[in-house]
Amino acid sequence: PSEAPYVVESEGPSGSPSSEPSSTPSSMPSEAPEACSVDLDVLCLALDGTVCEETVTGCQTLQCSGDSPSELCFRYEENLCLEDSPPGVVSCSDEIAETLPVADIIISDSDNNLVNNTQLTAGDEICVENPPGMLRVEIVDPDTGAVHQELEIDSTCDGSGLTVLDQFGSLQLAGFTNMAGSCDCFVDVVYTYIITNDGNVTMNVTELSRTFNGESRSFPVATQLDPNMTLGVAERDLVLETCIDAQFRTEANVEAIAFDGTPPVCTDSALYVFTSTVGTLFPTTSPTESPSQIPTGLPSIAPSPSPSESPSVVESQTPSVIPSAGPSVVASEAPSEGPTGSPSSAPSVAASDSPSSSPSDTPSATPEPCDVEVGILCVVDGQDTTCDMLEGCQVLQCVGSAPAEVCFRYEEDLCPSDPPSGLLSCSDELEVTTSTATVTFFNVGGSVVETTLSTGEEVCIGNPPATMEVTVSNPITEEVQQRLEIDTSCNGSGLTLLESFGSLQLSGFTNDNGACDCFVPVTYTYVMENTGPVTLNITTLERLFNDDFRQFNLGEPQVLPNSAVAIEESMLEINVCTSQTYVIQRT
Repeated sequence: PSEAPYVVESEGPSGSPSSEPSSTPSSMPSEAPEACSVDLDVLCLALDGTVCEETVTGCQTLQCSGDSPSELCFRYEENLCLEDSPPGVVSCSDEIAETLPVADIIISDSDNNLVNNTQLTAGDEICVENPPGMLRVEIVDPDTGAVHQELEIDSTCDGSGLTVLDQFGSLQLAGFTNMAGSCDCFVDVVYTYIITNDGNVTMNVTELSRTFNGESRSFPVATQLDPNMTLGVAERDLVLETCIDAQFRTEANVEAIAFDGTPPVCTDSALYVFTSTVGTLFPTTSPTESPSQIPTGLPSIAPSPSPSESPSVVESQTPSVIPSAGPSVVASEAPSEGPTGSPSSAPSVAASDSPSSSPSDTPSATPEPCDVEVGILCVVDGQDTTCDMLEGCQVLQCVGSAPAEVCFRYEEDLCPSDPPSGLLSCSDELEVTTSTATVTFFNVGGSVVETTLSTGEEVCIGNPPATMEVTVSNPITEEVQQRLEIDTSCNGSGLTLLESFGSLQLSGFTNDNGACDCFVPVTYTYVMENTGPVTLNITTLERLFNDDFRQFNLGEPQVLPNSAVAIEESMLEINVCTSQTYVIQRT
């Protein structure tokens, strides 16, 4: 509006004043509808599914001493032998004084029996279960086979024992388990940034960023979200160190705007903080005279119930970083008449010294541009239960005793020609139905219960009367479309679930003989993971749910390698009052 009103003088006085004053204006102008609204949450989970603040609490016993370990874990750190070796290092010699970013770790016992042979990249971890008293280790170049380092480690934990984070040549003690306690210094975690459109318009997510302990990162999102839709962006390959006192602080920020560009930009931020506090090198022999102000926790008195199910290191599927010292095949004296077999699946690590004199007969193999995997998770709303754990209702009929509650679902039907047990009367005042109706229940505890329902919505009546009168009306014209009378005492033949009482379907009940709610709300989550080497755009997500097809409008979000995005689909239901198989396909 203009800064001041524009006033024009009248040519004469106005007519007589109105007989009554005008209605009082509102104290403030009406609030404009919000263009978009976004909510951001942060979740950190260890790979076993526990939240980080419960898992990353800090090791309380930092030294393996006194008892032989049932497991020792080492982290490859690409180091030479130390001049001042820690306890446990019997010998360490650098045969070649060069470190390797990728190495074969060959572990044997004192009789040279092979214990483990694994290829590791710097930062990878290897665990040895029930290690022999002496570990002989060779650090080997995977391309040349040359031994770069030889180690001997006393793994009995006798004497001064072994201390986590101590360096044994190229190996760092990353964890242990024995009778006195256990410790894992490096915990793999996944941070998920959960973006929800909690407004009433479709919006474009334009920016997502986080700062983790001072390190900032932005994620390419460019995703379109409908109202009540949620997007999860997962950040993998994060490792938290639990053998030092540390605070892990993550601040995340998101920006979005309405799909049609209507301002303003909506934003939200989330802060996720937890701490890791370590204990002593080993437990004290006796308790202190008075409790400390901050508890340090007690070491566990027994080892973990079982070793990990699989090794922590997976062999890489990409070529080693350093090329081999020479070609593996001697060149032929004359060129072959044609190409020999199919091209290699991956390009060579290093380019040739000079270009070939003529083009090859066939084009070079093109690396796969992208690789994506999609997974599905179904969870019951409001419960920590997956859908495959749901069981069908075992009591499908309310009979024998008065119900404490009955539930009806609006189904937009006329009166049935063959009325079920319990339907005393049903009359269609108008031979029409509407997708939304006002349903009124009379004589409920001496009062009237009135609600407006759309097709598929449910209403529950607590402590219903033995006989209940119901009207179904048009919510706009208020015309009564249907009148019902229902025997809700559950006497005689009782009431059977999924029976149709005109526009109402019995969807649930509770009485002394049992309880059932036929329609269970669930949420499906579709997780799309970039398992390839390049950043990709998710262009299409489709699902087929028991012949119901849907295509999601995502806006082609970008996903970095080893990262994932997730889309939630809510307002789905599973009927547990029928024997049915639920099949969902996704592409």
